[in-house]
Amino acid sequence: MVDPLGPLAAARYNGLALSLYLPLGHDSSSYDAVIKDLRRASAEALASEDRRQALDRETARVRRMLDELPALRKPVAIFSSEPADLLQTIRLRDEVQPELWIDDRLHLEPVRRQLERHPPALIALVDKEHARIFSVVLEDVEEVADLAGRPVKHHRQGGWAADRLQRNAEERAHANLKVAAAWIARQDPTGSWRLYVAGPVGARSTFKRYLPKRVLEAIRGEVASPLSATPTELIAKLRSAT
Repeated sequence: MVDPLGPLAAARYNGLALSLYLPLGHDSSSYDAVIKDLRRASAEALASEDRRQALDRETARVRRMLDELPALRKPVAIFSSEPADLLQTIRLRDEVQPELWIDDRLHLEPVRRQLERHPPALIALVDKEHARIFSVVLEDVEEVADLAGRPVKHHRQGGWAADRLQRNAEERAHANLKVAAAWIARQDPTGSWRLYVAGPVGARSTFKRYLPKRVLEAIRGEVASPLSATPTELIAKLRSAT
């Protein structure tokens, strides 16, 4: 699976970029005071005029963003470079110390330390006809795939024909879950990300049957869940169960 910080770590910012870490416990207006304190503490690093100008530019930009957001409910890392059209916020699992850098590379170590404690994960929410795949990076959850299979019809009438139709339905369900398992295996063939499985018991069992061994060994938990579950509901269920 791709390193979630790979593109950020590889980039060089000729126009300089801001790396800003903000702890929980401030309303949007109080972040001004935090940034001013950080600026005073970084006075030596801001000796050059280009760095001071870049910091003015980026902190003004971040302040505008914070004004437009609802109150932050998690500590955050904010990365900003207006010349490079970068403005990205990563919600963090653990508290952080307020920190600020302005440089041609982003300062990612606080995020990496948290990723070591809370490795990235995938969630596979499956049933016989459908699979939704989510990535989880610290407190950021994103739906990365929506795999709709062929509809599975259940037949209630008796007799040989009904048995054959039921077998066809079961084969179709297996094929749908096999597609979902293959998608996961392509994305993370070595099982480097943790994997969580959600959905009805039967669908979970069939889905796991098609996973390669190394991916199967990456499973850290399972929960029953309807396919309509929101990312917030899924995360809450998984964290309470594991």
